[in-house]
Amino acid sequence: MKDIKRLDYELMQVLIAIDEHRNCQNAAHALRISNSAMSRYLKQLREIFDDTLYIRRASGFIPTHKASQLLPMIRELCQRYQELENQFTEYQPAKSREHFVISVYDDFSPIIHKILNNKVRPFAPDMSFDIRILSHEYTTELENGNIDIAVMSESYTGAHLQGNLFAEVKNLYLLGNRKHPFLQDNVQVTLEDLFKYPYYEMDNFCDLPEPLIVSAARRRNQDCVIAGSTGSLASLACVLLDMPYYSISCNLFTTDYIASFPNLIYRKLPLEISQTLLSEINTNRDIGHYVVVSDLNKSQARDWLKEVLIRELKSEWNRGRCK
Repeated sequence: MKDIKRLDYELMQVLIAIDEHRNCQNAAHALRISNSAMSRYLKQLREIFDDTLYIRRASGFIPTHKASQLLPMIRELCQRYQELENQFTEYQPAKSREHFVISVYDDFSPIIHKILNNKVRPFAPDMSFDIRILSHEYTTELENGNIDIAVMSESYTGAHLQGNLFAEVKNLYLLGNRKHPFLQDNVQVTLEDLFKYPYYEMDNFCDLPEPLIVSAARRRNQDCVIAGSTGSLASLACVLLDMPYYSISCNLFTTDYIASFPNLIYRKLPLEISQTLLSEINTNRDIGHYVVVSDLNKSQARDWLKEVLIRELKSEWNRGRCK
């Protein structure tokens, strides 16, 4: 080790970013610095520690033995820096240049973009975002910092994850083509009617072990036809436009998207049916939608963004309920 005094907070962030992304270009993008600056910083780090730190392989950068030894201490030092920043400095969104990865169910993507464009960027113009669709690895990705914020249901798991409820779900909505029998004016739908028609699931992978309609049918010793499933809101709309299927959503924002298609329509299910289906969910949390973060990756900027998202999602949800 040549000159540890040259090691500063910015260089430590660079080292952590390279470890998380295993790619200099992606790490530079996450830190919002140029590729040439990233190369320069990595050269400085290698000089300070007298080690290559990372070896390039086809699969990405692989940390050397020394880098593996250094990283836990570097992460701890960065966490202490963040604690000092959070406690003793006043956060100013207008000066923020942080980059955040927000991972969401696909049916939340339109409203998240709307909030970022209208409620975040005017106050934090240099803050940048990647909006990604939530994957099975969301717990690990939140805890290791690859995801900063997730928007999802009450089903989240992880010892270090903290959820903030912004919308409690009490009503469910039928979605389908305007020609579907369920969606005609003055038609009174029963639970048994739902079992008789092919159902297409908006599948958010980890919400439930099976569709609620299937659980309800099995409990009553009846069959239910599942025509298919998708994790894509656009794909769901295409299927409902072309096929005599219906779907059910617990997301009020999904109804706005469906209503943007002239030949698609939604109807609120009778409260009794909604409550019957929701009772199939076994959870120790309020059934609803949450903004989820990890307590391992705190920062003033992330906490500010989280609070804006919670506030605006609540507001948009309540506005939709009043339609």
